[in-house]
Amino acid sequence: MVDELRNQLKSQDLSNLLASSVANVGGSVFPDEPAAVDIEVFSSIIEAWQKVHVPSYGTSIAGSFAIVSVDGSETILTPSTNQVARIQQLNLTNSGGAAPIAVTIKTGTAVLFSGDIGPSTTLSLASAVTGLLPVYIDKVIPLSVAVTGGAAPDLTTECVYSLTSQ
Repeated sequence: MVDELRNQLKSQDLSNLLASSVANVGGSVFPDEPAAVDIEVFSSIIEAWQKVHVPSYGTSIAGSFAIVSVDGSETILTPSTNQVARIQQLNLTNSGGAAPIAVTIKTGTAVLFSGDIGPSTTLSLASAVTGLLPVYIDKVIPLSVAVTGGAAPDLTTECVYSLTSQ
């Protein structure tokens, strides 16, 4: 086991080491006398990994703040593999002057928000709905908007987000 862990660490640093890969290499450990040295090495690797990752877990990464904008019914944001995004604010704008637009915002298949946006109106979810944001998404749970009533081309959705450490 120790040789496998050491070989894995030769090709990457602790900031890129995934906990799942250590678990796969570590496998089952039997706490008998011959395994004591292996367990100590394994424990020191885990402690080092924690010192790199745990203090900043879930915090925004400096320089990663961005704004994405989509029109109509679209996927707003899908982070890359091994990325987590923290959604700070959503602005939904109905540029049509005649009728309201009914929208649904989803994280994956779960409904985050459903409501109407009046004609020539912008709804900011960060200020209008207390406790709704921030929300975290990843590649498996993308953020999307669907127009469920009204003219889809009249809807513009802006999303302010940052990537987070994980």
